[in-house]
Amino acid sequence: MSEATSTTYTAVAPALTGTWLHDPTAPDDSERGFLYASDRTEALSVRATRRELIGRKYPITEFGEAENDDLELSIFLPFDSSHDALVTWWLAAVRARRPLCYRDNRGRLAYVTLSGVTRSDDRGGTTFGMTLERVDFRAVAA
Repeated sequence: MSEATSTTYTAVAPALTGTWLHDPTAPDDSERGFLYASDRTEALSVRATRRELIGRKYPITEFGEAENDDLELSIFLPFDSSHDALVTWWLAAVRARRPLCYRDNRGRLAYVTLSGVTRSDDRGGTTFGMTLERVDFRAVAA
């Protein structure tokens, strides 16, 4: 008869800092972390159709299943050895017109597309302002 032994290890998961984005079709090759994310504002709106009927003073509202869930934020890229490569990555991400997976230290996890991207340079680095629009995404198995 054999004897089995085991040891229990307790580990603490690393804390997620800043904001992380990656291409969901190639997460290992595209993951980027940004420590300086600020001005995060989330907006949720449900889609509705309003109908005005004769004989009624106020309209009737009918709701569907569609929702718009947008997150506006700013990403600051300080001037350092990785600055130019990260600026190039952001510009390529916008032009790729593909969904990205977004995670942050506030517990948000969503597939998003980028829109309304602005870029401003100052002495300390570059700030990208943008709206992340939540989208449905289903990976297709090869």
